[in-house]
Amino acid sequence: MRKIGITLIAILLAGMLSPTAWAGKNSYKYPMSFFSKARTAKTVGKGRLSLAVKLQEYEADKFLDQYGDYCCMESGTKFDRISSVFTAKYGWAKDHHIALGIPYMWIDYNDNGKQVEADDMGNIFVFEKWRIFNVTDTLPAVALDAWYYFPTGDTGKKIGSDDDSVKFTAEFSKAYGDFSFHLNPGYIFNLHDGPDVQNHNAGIFWHMHPKWLPAVEYNFFDKEDKGRNHQLIPGIVWRFAKGCSFKLGIDFTVDSSTKYRDDHSFVTKLFKKF
Repeated sequence: MRKIGITLIAILLAGMLSPTAWAGKNSYKYPMSFFSKARTAKTVGKGRLSLAVKLQEYEADKFLDQYGDYCCMESGTKFDRISSVFTAKYGWAKDHHIALGIPYMWIDYNDNGKQVEADDMGNIFVFEKWRIFNVTDTLPAVALDAWYYFPTGDTGKKIGSDDDSVKFTAEFSKAYGDFSFHLNPGYIFNLHDGPDVQNHNAGIFWHMHPKWLPAVEYNFFDKEDKGRNHQLIPGIVWRFAKGCSFKLGIDFTVDSSTKYRDDHSFVTKLFKKF
């Protein structure tokens, strides 16, 4: 399955860097983000404010046994999670915005006698985004992010982490005809003894209609000593009013080595720009 991710990234790079690529009429009309983690090089705009609420479920249906194979969850064993994230972004300068994210989670976990039923705040985060290059006829738009995650989570409750961390990411965006391609390499550095995380994302928008944008998002993470995960999220963006959108995607796990696995789940996002 790793070949799927490599192939998708190769297609994205080819689309973005091809000398025949062109900006097209829709090049600046893609959203700032996809459904779950992938983002574009677009910023909110100087003096503009955006608010977004994301809701995502996770209901593990398999666990990794001692032989490295996935099995169905045993009776009485569960790992269910609902996560919500409220994010506000403000464009304080041209090609810059700052953001604040507040996650809240609900957990229902039971494994080998350890049971957790809780709801609490996850790791609050802030980040600065700077679009350093605008798109040209041949080159993509490029943005850089610097994130800080506060230690507001609770490792024992499996709601985020007790540690603080920093993340550095980039966004590459390029339109090709009625499609736009987006690529996000990233890395999270834990500032204490916790694991670092590779976190790479990508996505494609099909600009079939001004109000309807089908899309596919790809997410990969590799957490030290905790396993890796490959996800595909097909879905659609509905621009139901000016400055407003609703996103709905289905999250499919195509390859994983984490302890728990959810083969498919749903993610929704409501967005408004002022």
